[in-house]
Amino acid sequence: MKKLLFLFICFSFWNLNAQQPLRYSGQEKEVSITKPTTELDYTPSKSSFSKTSSSISTPIGQAPNGFGCAFGPLKPLSAHEGLNSIAMIHRSDFNTNGDNSNGSLRYDISTDGGTTWNTNVGPIYNPAGGTGVYPGPSRYPNAILFNPNGASSASNAFMALWGTTYLNQNNWYGGQLMGTHKLDNSDIKIRVDSSSAEMGYPTVSKAFWKATETTIFGVNMNHNDATSYSDTIMVYKGVWDNTNDSLGFTKTDVYLPLGTNSNGDVVYADFKVAFDLTGQIGYILVIGYSTSYPVYGLYHPIIFKTTDGGNTWSAPQNINLNTLQETISNMTLLKNYQDVDSTWTITDLSTAFDGDITVDKNGNPHIFVNICPAAISTITGNGNTGNEFSIYSGINGMVDIYSTDGGATYKSMIVGSPQSFRGSFGTDPSNPDVTEDNRPHLSRSGDGRYIVYSWFDTDLSIWGGTDNNFPDWWANVYDVDLQSTPIGAINMTDDISNSGVNTFGNVAPEAWGPTNNKLRLHCVNQILDPNTNDFYAPTQMNYLAGDYPLFIGIREEENAHFNISDCFPNPTRSIVSLRLELDFSSDFDLVVTNYLGQIIESRELGKLQLGQHKIEIDASNFASGMYTVTLQSEGVQLSKKFIVE
Repeated sequence: MKKLLFLFICFSFWNLNAQQPLRYSGQEKEVSITKPTTELDYTPSKSSFSKTSSSISTPIGQAPNGFGCAFGPLKPLSAHEGLNSIAMIHRSDFNTNGDNSNGSLRYDISTDGGTTWNTNVGPIYNPAGGTGVYPGPSRYPNAILFNPNGASSASNAFMALWGTTYLNQNNWYGGQLMGTHKLDNSDIKIRVDSSSAEMGYPTVSKAFWKATETTIFGVNMNHNDATSYSDTIMVYKGVWDNTNDSLGFTKTDVYLPLGTNSNGDVVYADFKVAFDLTGQIGYILVIGYSTSYPVYGLYHPIIFKTTDGGNTWSAPQNINLNTLQETISNMTLLKNYQDVDSTWTITDLSTAFDGDITVDKNGNPHIFVNICPAAISTITGNGNTGNEFSIYSGINGMVDIYSTDGGATYKSMIVGSPQSFRGSFGTDPSNPDVTEDNRPHLSRSGDGRYIVYSWFDTDLSIWGGTDNNFPDWWANVYDVDLQSTPIGAINMTDDISNSGVNTFGNVAPEAWGPTNNKLRLHCVNQILDPNTNDFYAPTQMNYLAGDYPLFIGIREEENAHFNISDCFPNPTRSIVSLRLELDFSSDFDLVVTNYLGQIIESRELGKLQLGQHKIEIDASNFASGMYTVTLQSEGVQLSKKFIVE
């Protein structure tokens, strides 16, 4: 990917002994979740045969700084396929726009599918007062495009707003912002619930979902004060009111006590909400620690379910990561990780600190998270263990934890293997303003058949080091009907060039299509000034429209000059073979990767002549599991899978 490289002073690896709780401050870093992790003791190799897909890059609006889209996957970007419209909400670059503060909100919108944009529209929220004055400046806004009246044009549709506001003099959140904005800018209705012992004290909310065109859900976590979660999830249900042309929100409390770490801090890292196509079946995801979980010191998914449109919710359900079956390898997820490196003793798995959830066409949930060895119970190759609620991010898989029976039971599937985990941004790399992890996002096609996994990862073969400071947007797609990921992970930003430093993006929960056997995906990232890397300076936002192909070899086969057979015998215990048929002679390379994307074998086959050839791989020393063999020639690559018993 062609980016303008500027000098990063290498910031040190994460302290193995650092265990930091949720932290809230009155600085611009406010309400950042300082996520514990450990240093990269092990860096997995990565296949160089990565599929790529061109994306369209378009500059859109500006923000007062880089913080509006920071601190994990958010929901500021919404794409309405029926209206051919995309909108991005963000804080206002108030000095340029003349708004009251950087807590004012504006948005960018395209009504022609992302080709042209009307930028910095608004303000749609412009509080007169500063911190401590109701309704307070907003932070980290979310938005959803919806069309409750079935309008034929976007101008008669609406945008739902969701965010938090500063209400208190001691510089922490306490206001829940809810709003309804008509896209012709003729009407906007804003409501801010003040914090109180009765209403609850909300924190930054990343949980916002359109259940139907007339029903919107937002979720927040109730805090006792600025730093401490209590025991209650606040679920807001917004129902369209034709009389007032607005969403009327009502609140339901859902009980969720959580465990604490050794310092007495309640342990949770992220939360999301999602519904099925009917708007009746929904799930709340919390990544945290429950005292009923069998192993202390681990993050894990906690799930609530509703079957009546959010009126009532089930008791919390813990998902045990260690016992999950991994679909492709037909082994437990834990066994997959144990097989990566024999010098590690991995007893338990943990999620990392960000996650997302969506619901497929059959009403089944998909939870997308990083899964890594739990540091507290893993002995690494150097004989060390880590601390409670930390991970060893050197063995890192992007994992779909999903159900096929409505959430009664769960299984897993590894859909990506990042080269890097955490990146840092800011003028001082030794004390960065923002750190971001792989930032998992989920999107869903309009019919619920396709589930799209997105994450952000740095190509270390280009940038060197181990840090995720130059993140590319990666995607993989699961076909619910075929129960497979037919293409594999694709670098969606490989052909994009920007005159700045790409930070991590936000991906819309809506995927469009398929059209011409491709899904259209939507992403917005922020571009920092390459000369300063200053997160406090105004930033340029960039819209990325990416097309993901849905059939194996759709790009390669257009120019393919060879074909390969399936592997045989399959499964195998020793030698596995495949046939290669050439239309003309050319040079070939071969690579074998395991299911975590690590290279097991690579070799140059040299120049092969026109006709048929037999390729053999000795798998007698391979660990049990799923493998992929890829042949590449003149920019074309084809792959087949095989299993070692």
